[in-house]
Amino acid sequence: MPAAVVSSIKPNTCLITIMLANNETGIMLPVAQITRLMNEDVRKTREIERLFRILTHTDASQCVGKVAVEVDDLGVDYLTITGHKFYGPRIGALYIRENSQGFLPVYPQFYGGGQERGIRPGTENTPMIAGLGMACELVYSNLYDYASQLKKQRSYLERLLKRHFSEHIKFNCLVPCTEDDPVGCASRHLSGKKETPLVYPRLPNTCSAALCYPQVTAAEILQLCPNLLCSQGAACHSDDNVAYENSILKQHGVCSFHAKRTLRLSIGRETTHQDLESAVLQIKLAVQSLLNKNKAMINNS
Repeated sequence: MPAAVVSSIKPNTCLITIMLANNETGIMLPVAQITRLMNEDVRKTREIERLFRILTHTDASQCVGKVAVEVDDLGVDYLTITGHKFYGPRIGALYIRENSQGFLPVYPQFYGGGQERGIRPGTENTPMIAGLGMACELVYSNLYDYASQLKKQRSYLERLLKRHFSEHIKFNCLVPCTEDDPVGCASRHLSGKKETPLVYPRLPNTCSAALCYPQVTAAEILQLCPNLLCSQGAACHSDDNVAYENSILKQHGVCSFHAKRTLRLSIGRETTHQDLESAVLQIKLAVQSLLNKNKAMINNS
């Protein structure tokens, strides 16, 4: 993947932006490797050709509070986070790297008063900024415990799904790993080529699973699970299932049949075994109801 990103660069490319982890599959993307290639090879070539430097940005919103996020290790010029993803206030932050000439350029989307160094109109929200800072401190000091608990609960969820649905459950983008995480702790990103799997880690809280029954779709299951806060994919694609099937999961080698039957389940810090058992039971009852309904329709036809 890093080489594919670099090969896509054009003379007029000015910014490369890649999410640090995918919000649907939980796959961690090799941002550090990409920026390393950019700094070692691409920058020198562009200097020789007298082309402007390409800046790099990553959206780390899905990662903070789940895995370590170090901007210097990532090597990016810009990094964004959002507080509500790690139990902070609903406010975002943009990291801007400083070099020998000062901070790298950033331009406002909206214009107005110039009291905030011309970056944004209006005065910044001090209480929410303070809340975001405190949330970051708590995450930094408790990250190991948070991540361990999330992974433990996610593994339990996947074992439950495997136990109840057996050969009918397919975990997207996973390869087998260890005894304590039998379903898989790594993710397979196929880059569109099934013969060349590349293994990357995944977030400890995310489970993307397809229930492989021809008569059942994920949308139908969720309609019968009103108490289950679950989705087929990202919220931004909730009204665009066709685009969802053909973009994220398809790029990870997931076929249309499995994509239509995929549920995205996430674990929170306060999620209990009882919560997970209840969720899996709701899904199981929904599947049984749909299978029985389909069987009755066949018998009556």
